[in-house]
Amino acid sequence: FFLFLPNTSLQDKHCMHLAMVPLPGKLGFLVYSTVLFLLCSSICVDGLSNIRNNQINNNNVVQVSISKQIPLLSPEEVKKSWLDYTWSKGGGVPLLIQISKKNKFKRALIPLFAEETLLHNDKNKNNNYTSSLSYELSELGPIWKSEIEVDSHLGTVSFLPDIDGGTKLLWNVTFLTKQRQKLWQAVTEQSISQACNSLASHIADPIKYTQIMRLRRPVDNANLPKTFFEFVWKQGGGLPLPLPPLRLDSNGYDRLLIPPFLREQVLSIGDDSIVYSVRNPSFFTFYPVHSHIGRVRFVQDEDDDGSVLMVWEVAIRPYYNCESYVKAFTRGIVQTVGWNFKAHVELDGEEFVIISGSKQQNYSSSLPLWPLQVRRDSWIGRVAHSNKQDNRPIIWDQLLDILQPWKWGMLSDQSNDVECSWSTGNIDL
Repeated sequence: FFLFLPNTSLQDKHCMHLAMVPLPGKLGFLVYSTVLFLLCSSICVDGLSNIRNNQINNNNVVQVSISKQIPLLSPEEVKKSWLDYTWSKGGGVPLLIQISKKNKFKRALIPLFAEETLLHNDKNKNNNYTSSLSYELSELGPIWKSEIEVDSHLGTVSFLPDIDGGTKLLWNVTFLTKQRQKLWQAVTEQSISQACNSLASHIADPIKYTQIMRLRRPVDNANLPKTFFEFVWKQGGGLPLPLPPLRLDSNGYDRLLIPPFLREQVLSIGDDSIVYSVRNPSFFTFYPVHSHIGRVRFVQDEDDDGSVLMVWEVAIRPYYNCESYVKAFTRGIVQTVGWNFKAHVELDGEEFVIISGSKQQNYSSSLPLWPLQVRRDSWIGRVAHSNKQDNRPIIWDQLLDILQPWKWGMLSDQSNDVECSWSTGNIDL
């Protein structure tokens, strides 16, 4: 019998060498069996220990891979938008981002006191953007120091041509955690998904709301844009706001609505149109859109001599998952102001309505008797006026209209005076 003894070499403790040790028959069999059992047991224990260590290491790894299809745009265009919007402005993630003045490839995550750095942003020979970008958490900050291993974070964003046209955005992030791996896995997946969806909504084609309202024989047909500017822009257009618009410049083009602290600016006033824009749309101003442009035009109604069509267009790019709310909000405001302006120009803004009592009463004066009388060209005045003239059954018809606020204040004979629609595309200015 010959005995295989374990090698004591540090390079490979499981390697064996042949020992030329002759042993008696029964004694040799016993020794050989014992050594073989101990050797196999040692290998199994070491193997289980390695598996357990690998599981522990894997449980500390956060790996996220998110892909997003961006139609119609090339990889170069999508990458430029990613740098301008996602990297420089935060890209819809609820964090305050500040780009370093000394190095535009570094950005600070203000609430977390952390810093991210783009590792490269090279260009190829054709002066086009490269197909991918990488970044890292260069400073963890006090919050993440106890959660993330130093120098373990790496993010890669790839912009690849899509076989169906457009671009496939592939975003990979990996890092090691010190604790709460499942939490940071879920948080990272949610954050990257939100950033991808926000980028897609930011560069998508805008949706356009078009409202055509008939103004029946307005008092001052020739100066409707100026009348619109004075009534809607300077006076607030009859909206039920606690304060009139706050003028931010001398000519009144720039204004602030309080609430919701929405800043709007007139870009141009022409002979038959007004173009304006919202300057600070966001969740904080209750108007979550990436961009906004509006135009109001006044054109002669070919079917009715003396009447004018007010064509109000609004082109917006809603935030991700906010389209339904933005559509309802935009339609409600534009229709309300439109009906108020229609009452203003048709009644010359001089008629008031009593909002108390059971009998309809109108009154023409420049001084309303508050609180019994309000202007007919305001939202409250129109609602009170239409309510007093509404003879429909309360149980069904009037109750149903309560759920349709855009119809509040609209008389039954005015249902054909407005047409509304949604479409995709910009306003041709």
